Amino acid sequence: MCWGMNGERISKEPKNILILCVDRDDDVGVKTGIPTPLIGREAVYNAAMQLIVKDPEEADANTMFESLRVLNALRSMAGDERYEVAAVAGSPLGEMEADRKIAKEVQEALESSSSEAVILISDGYIDQMVSPIIQSYAPIISVRRFAVKHSEALETSWFILSRYLKTLLNDPKYSKWTLGIPGIMMLMLTVFYALSFFYPTIPFATYAGVVVFVVLGLVLVVKGFGVDKAVSFMVSEVSARPSVLISAFGTIAGIVVCALGVQRAFSMVSSTVPKEYITDLMSFLTHINIVSAAFIDGAIDYIMVGVSVILVGRALYYFFIRNEKMWPNSLGVVAALLVGETLRRATGILREIPVNVLEPSTINFFLWVGFGILLMVLSILIVHRLRIRFSSYFRKPGQVEA
Repeated sequence: MCWGMNGERISKEPKNILILCVDRDDDVGVKTGIPTPLIGREAVYNAAMQLIVKDPEEADANTMFESLRVLNALRSMAGDERYEVAAVAGSPLGEMEADRKIAKEVQEALESSSSEAVILISDGYIDQMVSPIIQSYAPIISVRRFAVKHSEALETSWFILSRYLKTLLNDPKYSKWTLGIPGIMMLMLTVFYALSFFYPTIPFATYAGVVVFVVLGLVLVVKGFGVDKAVSFMVSEVSARPSVLISAFGTIAGIVVCALGVQRAFSMVSSTVPKEYITDLMSFLTHINIVSAAFIDGAIDYIMVGVSVILVGRALYYFFIRNEKMWPNSLGVVAALLVGETLRRATGILREIPVNVLEPSTINFFLWVGFGILLMVLSILIVHRLRIRFSSYFRKPGQVEA
């Protein structure tokens, strides 16, 4: 009893053994025109001789000669075993066609030689690719690996590198970066170079370098920060749910309004606060209440509107997709208005800080805070009742959108 290459058990000791070499890209057929499979010592020897005459550096010819050497060595010490040699070939038309042809020729070689097991002769990585095909017809009891004019590690590394290069050049997902961007830069350089002939007084060579570096910088920024993926995600989201545009518009508009509020706040500070309160650190720290009040007065209206626009956009988006997150965003609008009004009322206390909490300005502020809390609680109760009443319209958490 013996064991195969992958641990499968063979019921009896094989007596008829085939020494097999595989030419996966069919160099034998392409360079010599000899059809495969090649079965028998004479057929393999003649094909190897013609192939090495055509290309003295051909590794497949050396593999065939190695199979003949192994055949002679095994036959010289054989007992009741019978050894035969064969060479099969794949195809240069692609991996699938090559594997299909190898499978067909392996089956033919095994049947013709009545072999029960295979000794595979390999010059490197090829055995990893063809072993499963051979083992579907007969067990592999040994693999003879040898190097001819390069190491196995080098060949394997080159094979992996060539696969990556093919992916980078042929896969549209990567080729737009590896071919498209360099192509655009080459076209721009060519255009600027041609323009320099027609307008020699204009430094187009300098412009070309600037433009190329700008394009290269944009590419690095887009890939480095995942801008392309973000844009792709947004496009897919918009295609699937156009209502996402409401949220996107609300967010952008709200951010713009908030930015205008910050700019107006700085203008308000510079126009109403004495200059020494801003330029001198000690004076700034002493009068920080006046500076803060001016800043809040300038920004609060814009920021209230901006935040409300963002939350309204999100609430409308969730309403259209029937998601219950609409309710928290609706409450957020109320909260934003109440907080904004609270900050506005606090500016009077900031400008003239009360001596004690019983002064009218302080009492009015605390009354407003209490009123704001009551309004917030009332809003929560109203939203809670509305959520219950319209619960049939909204999907439950985790429910897939129809």
